[in-house]
Amino acid sequence: MSSGAWRDDIDVRPPAWRLLLAYAAIYFLWGSTYLAIKWAVETVPPALAMGGRSVVGGACMLALAFALRARMPTRRELAAAALVGTLFFAGNQGLLATAQTRLPSGVAALLIATIPFFVPLSLWALGGGRPSARTALGVGIGVAGVALLVNGGAALGMADPFYAGITLLGAASWALGTVLATRLPRPPSLLVNAGSQLLVGGCVLLLLGFAFGQVEPGMLERASLRSLAGIAYLLVFGTFCGFGAFVWLTRHEPPTRISTYAFVNPVVAVLIGHFAAGEPLTVAMLLAMAAIVGAVVLIVFDRVGAQRR
Repeated sequence: MSSGAWRDDIDVRPPAWRLLLAYAAIYFLWGSTYLAIKWAVETVPPALAMGGRSVVGGACMLALAFALRARMPTRRELAAAALVGTLFFAGNQGLLATAQTRLPSGVAALLIATIPFFVPLSLWALGGGRPSARTALGVGIGVAGVALLVNGGAALGMADPFYAGITLLGAASWALGTVLATRLPRPPSLLVNAGSQLLVGGCVLLLLGFAFGQVEPGMLERASLRSLAGIAYLLVFGTFCGFGAFVWLTRHEPPTRISTYAFVNPVVAVLIGHFAAGEPLTVAMLLAMAAIVGAVVLIVFDRVGAQRR
């Protein structure tokens, strides 16, 4: 059976219940992965937890694509996937998981929500246009929110500035990968593209783990049940369900509507971290959340206006 037999007809509007399920996946499942990462790295080193998850997820996607007879990537496409995958999964996911050994999941989610701030800055650095006044305002508000979050959290011992800094570096890595992914060659199959990025990025993260002593034989045998459950949750609900819903939505919904997950995920993560794991929820966090989410809304919808013009 060819891969085309499994493709949705983009000219046919899917039923509302399927759209609602897909949006629920990228809103709530992706928002819940921050607590899963927090639990995963309690007893499993970040490089092993995130690298292993990416390798398994990527291998499964490529196996499915091969079974569907999708074209495998060319050398140029594989090189591009290697670069983008390294930025996404070795850079962003590796740094995020490392930071979450010291940061509450809600704080980490709010810091990662700054990804839309770094996208226009990455475009500008790569020769694109100067950010608009509205985008600059959004970045300024977001920076103020981050400062409030870090300063308020540091006073309570729950937002180490160093680990907050590497989380922001991870956000910048994802933003740069997002920009490059739109400019570099990629295979026509979404499964092949995503699987290649996951597999290569996960392998790079595992190699870094070996180099820095994070990955050694027998580590998973010493892992707690909660950490293993966190890794399994990330693989099933974060990679397959969440990412699968995202890929499906890109065939049926405008990107501007899909991008709303960027300001829903951090709110979901903060609330889940507070009610499910007892993480602190302070006035400073609420104010920072309002500033960061508001800034993301400004930037996302400013890009919408720019695209329409």
